[in-house]
Amino acid sequence: MGERQQDNKGQELVGLKISEIEPIEESYGQPFASEAEIDKYIELPLVSSVKDLYRKNIFTISCSANRKDFYSGYGYIVIDFHRLSSHNKEVALQLGKLSGDGTSILLEIPMNKNSTVEEVKAFAEFTVAKFGQQDLSDPTGI
Repeated sequence: MGERQQDNKGQELVGLKISEIEPIEESYGQPFASEAEIDKYIELPLVSSVKDLYRKNIFTISCSANRKDFYSGYGYIVIDFHRLSSHNKEVALQLGKLSGDGTSILLEIPMNKNSTVEEVKAFAEFTVAKFGQQDLSDPTGI
């Protein structure tokens, strides 16, 4: 038998439905200072994707994937558009929706009440994997 997949708090992931994920109502409100903060403020299905973006120096503004989101048909990750490199801006425009003021990109993660955490997690990981590494020493992100 293989190892059972669990989150960082020991919660069993196999077969867990998105409808069982409680929302994290607390917001961080600024770029994460460490990956440990991501575990505290980001809901389970998106933790690995937000960590991937963090490691690539891409700033997550907001995200959600919980029992409230399946009613809209999607969870989401919102990233800071202005801090993206030229390449990552192109990727973002192909994958998501630019906000009306042009400051952020909404990446939609499809889901319904029967979606599992594993499915949502996999789709989010597949999506953010398309972004490249950015250099933080360049203030424009380019």
